[in-house]
Amino acid sequence: MGRLQNAANPGVNSDVVTRFYNAASTNPALTFGRLNSLSRYHLNKLESSRLRFWFEGQLAQVMAHIRDFPTTLTLNDQSLFALGYYHQLAYYRSKTHQNSERAEQHDDNTSESL
Repeated sequence: MGRLQNAANPGVNSDVVTRFYNAASTNPALTFGRLNSLSRYHLNKLESSRLRFWFEGQLAQVMAHIRDFPTTLTLNDQSLFALGYYHQLAYYRSKTHQNSERAEQHDDNTSESL
C-alpha cells in the first residue's frame, strides 16, 4: 500500500504505513476494509494504466492468500505480522527484485515499440 500511495501521491506528508501499521497489526478485520478503499482511491489516481495493472496484480497476489481477517491479533501474531512486513520490505528493496522490475519495464518498452 505504501508504494502504491507514493506512486499516486509523490511526496505525501503522512503515509499509509505510518497511519495504519499499528491498527493493522492489532485489529486487522477493522483496518483492512479501510485500506482496501484507500487502495482503490490511489489506483484511480495513477495516470499509467500499466502501473495500475501492476499494482492491482500485487494486491491480488496478497489477497489471494488471505482466507479471513481475524478480529484481533495475539502478541505472537503481532510479531509474525511485523516479521512479514519487514520480510516484504526487504524483498522490495533487494537488488534482485529491482533488477526484475527493470527487466519487466524493458520488456514493456520493447513490446510497445513493436
